[in-house]
Amino acid sequence: MTQLFGRNADRKLRRGAALVVVLAVSVLLFGYFRVRSDSYWHVGIAREQPVPFNHKLHVQGLKMECGYCHTGATSMAGAGMPSAQNCLTCHSEIWRGVPALEPLHTSAELGTPIPWNSVIWFPDHARFHHGSHIAAGVACSTCHGDVGAMTETSAAVRLTMDFCVDCHEDAMAETGARGSAVTALPAAAFLQRKGSASPAAEGMDPPASHQDGRSLTDCSVCHY
Repeated sequence: MTQLFGRNADRKLRRGAALVVVLAVSVLLFGYFRVRSDSYWHVGIAREQPVPFNHKLHVQGLKMECGYCHTGATSMAGAGMPSAQNCLTCHSEIWRGVPALEPLHTSAELGTPIPWNSVIWFPDHARFHHGSHIAAGVACSTCHGDVGAMTETSAAVRLTMDFCVDCHEDAMAETGARGSAVTALPAAAFLQRKGSASPAAEGMDPPASHQDGRSLTDCSVCHY
């Protein structure tokens, strides 16, 4: 009977299996480190905007508060982006006729929102409520970095699950609230840890969705 496999068949099979394992592990490792890289989370990468906006000029130079443009930050899930009407409060008179500001006038005339390009990437399977974090005294710079010093806005940190969980665990450890409700986090502890206050943080209560007794490390706090 003719031999189906040669003398080296077993050796080749073992080498092939080993190669498949090595490739699989390599792909997994590449994916693991890729999703934890700055480039994946757009850290330090400024995106082109329909209207050039210099945060440093407006924040440090003109002393504007974050909440003036991001009106939803203190009470809503999304912080919101400035509308044309918001910008034209000043720019209907200041720098009027400058080509770079033409999208503001077009947006106002057509009643359409300005197509700002977000510099923060956040996964769809997680949720973040700006209002609840502001109410707890978390400074904007904790997640966004020192935006007020940026001439071109970019992401400052990787908003991974590790980043969020570490912050939640630190908050509970420092307030002695481990395992207790989300609402058990006094703003003063956050302010002391982060070193700077958030606008309108004092006297605010978390939204109803964060007053149901869940622990800060409960999966459902961040995941639907």
